[in-house]
Amino acid sequence: MATCTGPTSPARNWSSSTGKDGVACPRAYDIGLLHALSLTQSATASRIRTEFAHVLESPGGRNGELVALAQLLQVIGHGRHRELADRLTGRAQQLTGTPVPTPTA
Repeated sequence: MATCTGPTSPARNWSSSTGKDGVACPRAYDIGLLHALSLTQSATASRIRTEFAHVLESPGGRNGELVALAQLLQVIGHGRHRELADRLTGRAQQLTGTPVPTPTA
């Protein structure tokens, strides 16, 4: 996956988790990624949202989830995990209130 941010990013609330090349990821990135990957299993996704609501519903949690969604949508654009496309774009739209195009490979 791509790095989470460049050296000049103004993002706040970062964890010690690191992405590619040791770049820090948003604090809730791991939980956001777990949630995003579970979206095709509604009971599991619901459980993750319930158990980690205190994280995902915070501003930092929203940012972490959006980074995870953006990275997965990029992966879909490269032809992998197509089964997640509609769920990921739907969740991204839900979080941002903005239409998100479904990537094509």
